[in-house]
Amino acid sequence: MHRLTPGPIAVFLPQSLELAFKPDDVASLPPLRNPEVLVGAADLTDLSYLHEPAVLHNLHARFVERNMIYTYCGIVLVAINPYADVPLYSTEMIHAYSGRAMGELDPHIFAVAEDAFSCLARENKNQSIIVSGESGAGKTVSAKFAMRYFATVGGAQAETQIERKVLASNPVMESIGNAKTTRNDNSSRFGKYIEILFDQHNQIIGAEMRTYLLEKSRVVYQAETELNYHIFYQLCAAANEPELEALELTEADEFIFANQGGVGPPDGVDYFADFGKTKQALSLLGVSDQMQLELFSVLAAILHMGNMEVRQRSRRREDADIPETDTHLPVAARLLGVDEKQLAKWITNRKIQTGREVFIKAQTVDQAQGARDALAKHIYAHIFDWVVARINEVSHQTRQRRCIGVLDIYGFETFKVNSFEQFCINWANEKLQQQFNLHVFKLEQDEYVREAITWSFIDFYDNQPCIDLLEDKFGVLSLLDEETKLPKGSDQNWALKMYDRLTEREHFRKPRMGNETFLVKHYADLVEYTCNGFTEKNKDTIFEEHLIMLRESKLEMVQELFAEGKGRKVDIKKMTVGSQFKLSLDSLMETLNATDPHYIRCIKPNDAKQAFAFDTPRVVQQLRACGVLETIRISAAGYPSRWSYPDFCSRYALLQSGPPVSTEPREQCKSILEPLIEDTDKYQFGKTKLFFRAGQVAYLEKLRSEKMRRAMILIQSTIRGFLQRRRYQRVRTAAVALQAFGRGLLARAVALRLRQTAAAITLQRHLRGWSARQTYAKTRRAIITLQCFARGLASRRMLNERRRDVSAIRIQSCFRMWLCRKDFLRQRRAAVTLQCGWRSRTARREFSRLRTEARSVAGIKAKNTGLEKKIIELQQTMDRRIKEVTDEQVRGLDRGQLSQLGDVIAKLRAQLETAEAQASEGNKTSQADMQRLQQQNADLESALADARDALDRSNNDTLQNTSNLEAQIQTLTQELEASAGNVAAQATELDELRREAAGLRAELQEERAAHQHKIKVSAFNVQKKVKVQISWHAKFTFCATLQTCMELEERLAQSEEQLKAAEDQLLSTARVQHAGSDLALAGSDDDAKPGDQGEYIEVAPDASEATGEAATEAELRAQVAQLQAALEANTGSAKPSTGDSAETEQLRTAHAELLQKTESLEKQLVDWQAQVAAAQAQVDQLKRENKELLVSAVPSSSAALTEENSAQAADKGENMLDLAKAKTKLQESNHQLQEELDAARRQLQDMQDEAASLKQSLEDIHAEKQAILDHKNKLEQALSKKLSSSTSGPAVDGNLLQEEVRVLIDENLAMREQVETLEARLRAVESGAPGTTRPTNASSTVSSGPAHGGGGAQAAAGSADGVKTPPPAPTHLGMLKFQEKDIQRIVSALVLRMRPETAKAAPQAHLPAHLLFMCVLFADYQVNAPMLQGLLTKTMRGLKQVVTQNSTDLQMLSFWLANGYRLLTNMKQFSGDPQFQTRDDPSSMSLKNFDLMEYRRVLSDLLVQIYHTVLKHAELKLQPLTVPGMLEFDSLPGAGGAVASKRSGPAVTIGDIFAQLTAVYDALTAQKVEPRLVQSVFRQLYYGMNATMVNTLLLRKDLARLTKGMQVRYNITKIEEWAREHRMESICSVLAESVQLTQLLQCKKTAPEDAQTIFETCTDLNPLQIQKILQMYSPEEFEERVPASLLRAVSDRQLQGQGDGKLLLDTKHIYPVTFPFSPCAPRFPMLELPAEYGLDFLEKI
Repeated sequence: MHRLTPGPIAVFLPQSLELAFKPDDVASLPPLRNPEVLVGAADLTDLSYLHEPAVLHNLHARFVERNMIYTYCGIVLVAINPYADVPLYSTEMIHAYSGRAMGELDPHIFAVAEDAFSCLARENKNQSIIVSGESGAGKTVSAKFAMRYFATVGGAQAETQIERKVLASNPVMESIGNAKTTRNDNSSRFGKYIEILFDQHNQIIGAEMRTYLLEKSRVVYQAETELNYHIFYQLCAAANEPELEALELTEADEFIFANQGGVGPPDGVDYFADFGKTKQALSLLGVSDQMQLELFSVLAAILHMGNMEVRQRSRRREDADIPETDTHLPVAARLLGVDEKQLAKWITNRKIQTGREVFIKAQTVDQAQGARDALAKHIYAHIFDWVVARINEVSHQTRQRRCIGVLDIYGFETFKVNSFEQFCINWANEKLQQQFNLHVFKLEQDEYVREAITWSFIDFYDNQPCIDLLEDKFGVLSLLDEETKLPKGSDQNWALKMYDRLTEREHFRKPRMGNETFLVKHYADLVEYTCNGFTEKNKDTIFEEHLIMLRESKLEMVQELFAEGKGRKVDIKKMTVGSQFKLSLDSLMETLNATDPHYIRCIKPNDAKQAFAFDTPRVVQQLRACGVLETIRISAAGYPSRWSYPDFCSRYALLQSGPPVSTEPREQCKSILEPLIEDTDKYQFGKTKLFFRAGQVAYLEKLRSEKMRRAMILIQSTIRGFLQRRRYQRVRTAAVALQAFGRGLLARAVALRLRQTAAAITLQRHLRGWSARQTYAKTRRAIITLQCFARGLASRRMLNERRRDVSAIRIQSCFRMWLCRKDFLRQRRAAVTLQCGWRSRTARREFSRLRTEARSVAGIKAKNTGLEKKIIELQQTMDRRIKEVTDEQVRGLDRGQLSQLGDVIAKLRAQLETAEAQASEGNKTSQADMQRLQQQNADLESALADARDALDRSNNDTLQNTSNLEAQIQTLTQELEASAGNVAAQATELDELRREAAGLRAELQEERAAHQHKIKVSAFNVQKKVKVQISWHAKFTFCATLQTCMELEERLAQSEEQLKAAEDQLLSTARVQHAGSDLALAGSDDDAKPGDQGEYIEVAPDASEATGEAATEAELRAQVAQLQAALEANTGSAKPSTGDSAETEQLRTAHAELLQKTESLEKQLVDWQAQVAAAQAQVDQLKRENKELLVSAVPSSSAALTEENSAQAADKGENMLDLAKAKTKLQESNHQLQEELDAARRQLQDMQDEAASLKQSLEDIHAEKQAILDHKNKLEQALSKKLSSSTSGPAVDGNLLQEEVRVLIDENLAMREQVETLEARLRAVESGAPGTTRPTNASSTVSSGPAHGGGGAQAAAGSADGVKTPPPAPTHLGMLKFQEKDIQRIVSALVLRMRPETAKAAPQAHLPAHLLFMCVLFADYQVNAPMLQGLLTKTMRGLKQVVTQNSTDLQMLSFWLANGYRLLTNMKQFSGDPQFQTRDDPSSMSLKNFDLMEYRRVLSDLLVQIYHTVLKHAELKLQPLTVPGMLEFDSLPGAGGAVASKRSGPAVTIGDIFAQLTAVYDALTAQKVEPRLVQSVFRQLYYGMNATMVNTLLLRKDLARLTKGMQVRYNITKIEEWAREHRMESICSVLAESVQLTQLLQCKKTAPEDAQTIFETCTDLNPLQIQKILQMYSPEEFEERVPASLLRAVSDRQLQGQGDGKLLLDTKHIYPVTFPFSPCAPRFPMLELPAEYGLDFLEKI
């Protein structure tokens, strides 16, 4: 607007129109426009200028430009029908508005519903939601959404499912109460008030419905382009259904009651599908199929009644008649269950009673048709009332009156022809508008009083005079009732009475022409009503004969509809329709006045039903009619603009002239306003708000804009100056640079010429020098070549001469060495010959001397002395054995045995006496021999002295030769040792190659075995692919498998016995080999004592063995000598000629022979060791037999004495013969033992083959078990599909199938235990230690094989007697021993009474979980299924109890989340399952007998519950902090995006969020929760924060600003940094939507081309979310608004189907949690029981 000339003022409108106004004519000036910041405000009362153009412009901007259909107007929600589907009613949207205060988010019907629900819960006072508007404005849909909100937030999931029944009433009521009109395709032709009842926990427990003024006339008459009620068209659409064939319905166009409108069904309406929804809803409401069929029959009868032909009987008679040929009459009578003739009679006749006489009067055609139509309307009204009563009967099951009412009532209506229905509708709206005005005025008054501001009375429109005109004693309704009751009352007479009595009323007017209409001035408009039909419609005429006929119907449904005491009583003194409506209206107003009302005004934007089209005149008319403008006027009369102190300071602080006088917001506001607005009446300071008169906020916005403009000019000037200065500096710098480059170019050209001249001179110099050097080098090379050839010739000649000299010297040295070696060998052979002769002579002399001494008296004495000692020892031994036998076996001997023992003792004594006598005789004969031997000894001594002298002389001669030979032998020995070292190295390499070959053979064998196993398993699976049809076959298969397992177990037991026997034999053989060292020691001791004859008997085999050993050693020495000789020969032959190839080949051959001999020696050494071991074993056996013979029989002892005496007389040759025989015997025994060992090995191989067959059988059992499990899984899947798809089948079959599945599961678990038992025993057989195998069932007996002494016999006896012995408790097994009665004490100590503070005292983390698992290990070790089941069951139950009791204790929840996870991990890690096997803790045992998979599942589910409880606890504390801390808190200094919080209470900052996140993190990490679980928790928390931020940004217009985007992005960066500091970077990805929303707020949005950039930036946002943000975006100062072209471009993307189409994120979404397998090394054997736990009754084993 600007002044063109000093005269008129030109105003340019957005529609490119120009208007001129005179400045003197103030009244002609248009209303002032609100500032740009207020355009599109969510609340119309926030506008600074409150007038109709401002309201319309604001609604137009929100509805057309931003597609926002909801706007607040104080307490009223204005809902504009978009005539298009909008994504605003999802479940996520319900959750977004749940718990939010009204005005906190964008306007929405859910906000009004939440406000009502919160007031009900907070104040415990009934609430009501009044939904009004024109037909087609969306009242019914709005009421449905409100009821859906209550059903969602108040649904209790009870057995009755009341909330579902409440929602199910909508399709039923729409089908029988809604119809197509000229303004709406689904117009409600009745008013309804639904009370939704709640209990004390705010959960729906029932509902009740009341209806008002059903439009019955629509049943028999429809105006042009209108239709009857939907139910009739639904029946005709489903006429071909089998159950409806009896109704004889056809197309709807063939029935008069359905085709009067002349139009077809509306677009997009499927009556057949709607009929199915109606039937489903009736079923949900408890209406049986039979009752539904009867209901449809009555409705079909109404259609057939409309087609009955009523004609004049004859030309002379005006009586009405129905011809007999009419086909619809019998059908209608049959469907109603009445007599055909009675129906025809009482339609065409009427009974009149005068006094005591009764007459039947014939009706005219018009009267008969009227009677038919009245009957049809009356039947339909009773059906409507019956359905409503049925809904109330099903939904209303309590007397509690704590409710929220939803009033869906017709709005103010005005047509070209307004009849009785429009009169009642507008009358009801007058009453509602009066209540609305009083409520709005009361709220305004309460607001002023609450804020303690001075105010004056506000004048508002009072429509009480209009209400009095309609319903007082002499009003319109009273005159109508009076005229209706008159016998000859008519509409004309009623009109004349109104003209006569009501003309003086202010709101009543008489028409200018005619007397058939009257005018009433309502609050919304002046309406002209047509009097025709008022009296008839007010009567609601129905004949008594019709009711009697219907009560006598054959149909139960019709009888129930018209039974006595039900329905509408037909009486002459009955109340008129107007009087009934007045009573119901008064009741409704009384109900509404007893509640806190909430208002929803539905607006119809255009009559063409175009999407988002705005018809301004129609909207203005409806705004006036629904009282929105009156609300605006009341608000404008007071202080319409209201600002909180923080909001005002945040926006207008820049208007303050000086520094802030105080930090208090109220004082700051005073310091801002007082200099700017002098009139103090223009504003008021309340307690929490600042109130302004109309226009003052616009004035402040003008001042702010001017100041901002001046600041912007200053900023622009400064920036422009800066830009110019920078441009000047750049130009100057460029000029200087150009000059420098030019001068440099010239200088570089001069320098280039100088450089080229210098370069030419340099090139010439270098070229000449190169040429001279080439000539010199060529000459020098020629001279050097000549010198080389000459010097080479001289050198070769000298070399040849030296070679000849060296060869001659080498030949001489070799020849001389051969001569020396020849002399040495000759001398050595001579020395050896002399030594052998001398030694032989000395040996013969020594042998003769010894034999002589042996025959001498001294020798005999010595022998006798030894014999006496032996006899004494034998006597002592005999006495000791007799005493032992007497002590140990006297009790077991009878008298006969004692006598025999006495005889044996007597014989022994006799033999002893005989031996003593022989000894005395020997002493006598030995004295003569002694003298003879002494003489011989003297002769021998003299001969010995002569021999010694000769020997000394020969020794002196050979001493020098011997020393020389020893030196040569030492040299040869060293060379032999070096050769032996090489041989040993080669042998080592050969051993390594052998081991590698053995390893390769083993790997090849393993691969071959694995391949064969796979082939066998595949073949078995192919054979087993036979489908089992029923569960009994599965049981039979399991029994057969169990029998096979039992047979295999018996065979395995037999194999174990055989293997145990073989092991005993192997152990005995090992003992024989182990006795080799004892044999050598015994032989040395016996050699040291040759005089002991008693021990000589035992050592005789040792002597023979020593002889054999000496012979073997001699053979080895001879072979070594041969090797030394060969080595010397090779060495000698190698020295003469080094380069000869023949000699080299001989050396190689000799080396190969040496290797072969070395290998043969190794083999002989191994054989010799085996023979020695066998001989040692035989010696040990002979020793034991000798001892047994000495102990058991004394006669054998006497025989041994005899043998000793005979051996003393024998010579050394006989002893050598005995030794040879002993050696032969030992060899035979060794051979026998070797055969026995081979037999044992063959037996062991047989048992291994048997074990392999058993293993194959077990694999077959595994395959069969897998087939059964597969079949079980198939059965479970089929069962689940059947149960999910079948909704009408009996539940008993499902229960039986589930029980059968459980039985199969139990049987499979039992079979799995049997298989695992056989596997364990098979592993024991394969390991070769059956004696150490632990039992696999409770009936097995644990025995540990034969041990020392009699332990093995006792164990065997115990096993034979069948006595069950408990398994031994070895040390350090890592178990806790307990009794079954102690289970509850364990659970109480480790679960119920365990606290995190107590657990912290232990050094080991997760100690309760480890202790519980140690108890599980013990129960598994004991193979005690009841103990294990009781322990785990009570542990799970106790854990549930602890979690339930401590659902708000984060420390306790974190503690059990950590320990429960660790217990689950232990169950997996030590289960023996290959996929969980680990070597982290080899000292701990594993489960052997039970599969805890089912308990793992239960524990996993319990951990999921704990995890969700932790999340719930954290989210409850974090969710209230998200919006104020992340979106409203100004954490970025100087951004200017602060938004005052809409919540009461202390201010929340982002630090509070950090504190809460840190508290949760500390609680989890303090209890050592798995890091991946901690990350999952915070990932879910971050997702909740992200969803809350996204939903709030999408629903709050005040946050859709550039500065707010910067603030929120900064806050998001802060929480991302917190996650990175705690090493959880990956969880930041869930904040993508929030980050992209902030980027969208900050990006460019000024042209349609920006849409592509927006979609490339916001990849995680769908087009609907982007469109929503752009629609709500509020530009900052001097920022352009989002153009409509950009919104259309985004909308086109949405129409193309891009994205998922959801506006809000699901805040209830929870990421699925998994518990990763994280093994640990708990070291169970090292864990100690803390005293604080109170587990003294447990014993660690």
